[in-house]
Amino acid sequence: MISLVHGRSSDSATKIWFFEVPHKSEDANMDAGENDLRFIAVMRRYFAIKDELADLKSSLEKTRKATGMEVGEFYYVHGDSEHVAQVIRTVALKKEMDILMGLAEGWARGEIISLDTPSY
Repeated sequence: MISLVHGRSSDSATKIWFFEVPHKSEDANMDAGENDLRFIAVMRRYFAIKDELADLKSSLEKTRKATGMEVGEFYYVHGDSEHVAQVIRTVALKKEMDILMGLAEGWARGEIISLDTPSY
């Protein structure tokens, strides 16, 4: 069960809210500390992808504006586009972010994170 608890900061005027999440270990060989390390690895990867995706989207938008193309036309993936690989990469990054966030949400529910490589 997740419980919401609060406390006060050192100035006693600001309430601090946080969640206490008990970890249930369904795997006898997995302790909460190891699962927490997996969670950290998942979140590091998530934010690395988020940064890469932001850079890629920014680059694509600069290219689109420079060409004067409409959004729908530019992002329509067809074989002769010079930027098709970048558009496909953005889709793959978004998909990986969804998978990683699913793992993080499972961790919040006390599930064990499996770091097996997903098949896309």
